Amino acid sequence: MKRVAVLPIVVASAVSILSAQQQPASSDTAASQPVFRTGTNLVPLNVTVTDTTGPTLAAHGDVSVTTADPSGATVNYTPPAASDAVDSDPSVECTPASGSSFVAGPTPVTCTATDDSGNESTSTFNVNVEYVPAVAWSVVWWEPVGASPPSLAANQGRMVPLKLQILANRVEQRSGDGAIRVAACGSADAMTMALTWSSGRWNGRLDTSSLRPGCYTVIASLDGHDAGSFALDVRGTETATKPATSPAATKPAKPEAAKGPKK
Repeated sequence: MKRVAVLPIVVASAVSILSAQQQPASSDTAASQPVFRTGTNLVPLNVTVTDTTGPTLAAHGDVSVTTADPSGATVNYTPPAASDAVDSDPSVECTPASGSSFVAGPTPVTCTATDDSGNESTSTFNVNVEYVPAVAWSVVWWEPVGASPPSLAANQGRMVPLKLQILANRVEQRSGDGAIRVAACGSADAMTMALTWSSGRWNGRLDTSSLRPGCYTVIASLDGHDAGSFALDVRGTETATKPATSPAATKPAKPEAAKGPKK
């Protein structure tokens, strides 16, 4: 329903009475009240005002997201704000709606604002979904870390040299921010150490002096991407006691052959 306003207007009369047939008929202006010719009489005149202007939509920038899913991504956005000279709270609807699934590439979103009088205004913006294939990270551990599965046992206090290759989609990575994290098994707390690239590999030194005996997980990462890990068993510093060497057993004397009678 269109919003209208009826405004009373007072006019001075100086003409004869006009008949209803002489008054213009319009949906936007109501018929004037009769005007009397009695000097300067003041008579009311009603005028109907109709709202025909649509709301104003605020500008909305494009929305960009990335996804590792080739089918697209679910995207949430905030619809643009709308204002109107008559309606204090015009409605805004956008298609596709926020929370919809968007395919990879640009998708136009059309937003429509409507006021109480049914007037509408529209605006558009794009949702850009970029498909970025997932990266498969992996690590090749060199000695002294064993393989299948990667693991290492070390006495507490030992400085363990680490040598490794870091690969992304099977391609060796030779630059970036390399690091290793050491966390006790079942714990989120970790100690971090830097890795450096030299001699055709990543290198680091794992100081076990601050680690208590027990189970640990050592994780290699590059630029914040975890690439692989190995299990570390830190043992106590006590040295295993070797069993005492038993004295050599005395071999029994070989019995002499019985001597026969002399001939």
